[in-house]
Amino acid sequence: MLRPDAETNNAFTYCLIEAAQRYQVEVVLPCALSNHYRACIYLPHRVASWAMIKMGLCAGVVMGLAGGAAGCQLAASGVLGTHSSTFSGGSSGGGGGDDSNVTVPNVLLMSRAEAEAALGRVGLQVDATPDRTCGSTIDYNDQKTVVELGHVCSQSPWRGQTTSRRLKVYLKIQDENPWGGDLGETRGRWFLMPDVRGMQVDKARAVVRDKGVSKEIKIAYTDDCAANIVCRSFPEELSRSDTTSDKLFYVGRPPAPPPDLSGKPDDRGKPDDRSNLGDKGKPSDKDKPSDKDKPSDKKPAKPAPNPGDLF
Repeated sequence: MLRPDAETNNAFTYCLIEAAQRYQVEVVLPCALSNHYRACIYLPHRVASWAMIKMGLCAGVVMGLAGGAAGCQLAASGVLGTHSSTFSGGSSGGGGGDDSNVTVPNVLLMSRAEAEAALGRVGLQVDATPDRTCGSTIDYNDQKTVVELGHVCSQSPWRGQTTSRRLKVYLKIQDENPWGGDLGETRGRWFLMPDVRGMQVDKARAVVRDKGVSKEIKIAYTDDCAANIVCRSFPEELSRSDTTSDKLFYVGRPPAPPPDLSGKPDDRGKPDDRSNLGDKGKPSDKDKPSDKDKPSDKKPAKPAPNPGDLF
């Protein structure tokens, strides 16, 4: 049984820190008891649950052997091979062999055969497991990248880490088609949303329709894109989507029509004066002035003479 004194607490804490740094695990809340420990941890690089086992190996060996810091480093390197998080008085032995350190190469996105060959060249053992939880993509060099079937989606220790040649490198291997699959009779199929950024609207529509999309593809105009060009979509590119849901394109607003620079007056909105014109554009007969409206050529009649003027 462990006695909770300062020396024991210091040894346990040192061991936990060593293991967490080596396996890129963030320890949230640890608790050491008399013959075992518990810890809440976060795996930022999607490291498999074996990381918890490794921390148990480290703590169990160190506390059981009371080896201090040297024993902790030895255990974390995998030299002492116990896989129990219960503290015991001994270990199940690691045997001899090369325990020198080596930098773990990057094998992400390699096929399983390529990854095993690359790790074998530096003297590392491999534990590769097919996994259907990889998802379709991983963030690789700050870019979303598709993990093809049979290729590595996760490795631990992480690339560039220094580790002992006695420590296995654990790989997750993509075990499903990353590009699409069935969702059942009611939801159709899922697919990876294609990257339509930079395409004309009609071309982008055709590309998405080729995936089997039957629902409407909606358009939202924005000033953030070039005119009539798709600059983003929902769902976003390389994310999983189904064939029965609506899709949305964000498209640059079409340009306004150019102004009229001809200098001619704008007659738009005025009444059409040609409604009373004949077939040849001449006024019709009904619009001609009548004879009674024309001025008369006759001279006015002289007034009758006054009878007094005759004498």
